[in-house]
Amino acid sequence: MPYLLSYSLQTSQNTDSTVASVVGKWMNALRTIGADRVPEGEHPNPKTYLAFDSFYLSKDSRNMLLAEGQKFTCSVAKERVSLEVSRVHDDQQPDIPGKTRTIVNDESGELFTYHYDRQKGVGKKYNLSYGFIRSELKEKIKAHEEIIPGYSYYKTFFEYCDNFNRSLHDRSWPHKRGGRGQLGDLGVQHDFIMAAILRNTINAYFSITQVDPLSVDFETSMTRLANDIYAYSIQLDSSKILSY
Repeated sequence: MPYLLSYSLQTSQNTDSTVASVVGKWMNALRTIGADRVPEGEHPNPKTYLAFDSFYLSKDSRNMLLAEGQKFTCSVAKERVSLEVSRVHDDQQPDIPGKTRTIVNDESGELFTYHYDRQKGVGKKYNLSYGFIRSELKEKIKAHEEIIPGYSYYKTFFEYCDNFNRSLHDRSWPHKRGGRGQLGDLGVQHDFIMAAILRNTINAYFSITQVDPLSVDFETSMTRLANDIYAYSIQLDSSKILSY
């Protein structure tokens, strides 16, 4: 189940944030979460990949990821990687749905893939990845013959992000946003955070209890959660409960 583990908020007045700084926060989160379970200086999540869309790929963010040895896979806007695009299309062969072309940079360990996805509405995609292992062993090749280098993993990873975002749709904080001296955008931010917290809670519940996520709708989950919180609260020592 997907979870939101780290976030930052930005307003239209905050113009100092760069895509590289955002990627840096992601890397910091990966090195912080679970750090208490490993010896000091060790990476607590060495097998974790960052998966992100083309908006966050810049020269600075790419160099930072490589310098830190952080595994990643991302989509790429072809206008930003014209050299790589020309390399994967240098055979002058016509494009057809399902076509894949891949090149590898042995010095940096990066993998660049072009794939013409057959899925409706997807089409032609470019992917840049780092952290995968290149193998010429026949058994490895056979085991991965249905996997598009880099791209298949990116598509799978990002699907979890899309599903998490979709699960927040129409599942918002039910109270008024803004007004009475409070800016509306602050209310929307609060709304998003609360929705994400609730989704994290539901996903944790499904994971712990092994309940099928499709068997319970959002409204039912929230009703049960509210009832459980109330039932738990009346068992507490009222003298130790702070009033707000």
